[in-house]
Amino acid sequence: MEVLLQRPWLPVSINGVQLLSKSCFGETEYHILLTDMKCVWEERMQSADIETRAQELNRRLRAPVKAFFSHLSEVVRPALTGSSGGTNISVTQEDGNINMKLKSELAGLPFYWEFHCTPAPVTVVCSQLVRPLLAMSFLMQRQVEQLGGLLGRKDAEIQDYRENGATLSR
Repeated sequence: MEVLLQRPWLPVSINGVQLLSKSCFGETEYHILLTDMKCVWEERMQSADIETRAQELNRRLRAPVKAFFSHLSEVVRPALTGSSGGTNISVTQEDGNINMKLKSELAGLPFYWEFHCTPAPVTVVCSQLVRPLLAMSFLMQRQVEQLGGLLGRKDAEIQDYRENGATLSR
């Protein structure tokens, strides 16, 4: 989750659905966050769960998780970073969840994957979205105050020039 904090929220359009996405893919695990700014959804999968889902969706698949997971991450990453690259992904929203279905080809055979994103806990939303936005808001407010102070000093400097007989070009 710490790695995900370092990743930016990226605007994505998946099958016409506008979302912000944040994702992290390890060697045999992933963590995805999606938001439409009304709700935040997530899915975390570890190696054993990935293997189970892969077998359910791809009956002919007989390979270790690492073998097909690199293909999965390679195919889905562009869609989750805003450059779909022709990836065939569909999105549906049901019962407050978001499901993404991926169709691709692996070694000449069809490869299917489904992401089942459920509403993220408040702690995840706060750590991944709210706190960074509040921190940025604070920094921007501080910058506005600094710029206001700088303008005040420049105005005083210009006034001093005028009082000492200087002619301004503008």
